[in-house]
Amino acid sequence: MPVMDATHIYCASCRAIRPVEFERLLASEASLGTAARCVRCGWLALAPRPTDGLAGLVRAATRRIRHAGPVLA
Repeated sequence: MPVMDATHIYCASCRAIRPVEFERLLASEASLGTAARCVRCGWLALAPRPTDGLAGLVRAATRRIRHAGPVLA
């Protein structure tokens, strides 16, 4: 199945359809996902959900630790 990449997005900041550029959220960490930004103003249009990739793993582990209660030494 062919993959289709978006070339334009609706930018809420510009209030218009604008060209889009893709980049990593964090340049050194690919697992955090890709961000889609408006080429003209830089508005972040699309970013991964907080449950995706490495961020999702860290969030899930943190929730489990907090849910377990205080740790007594």
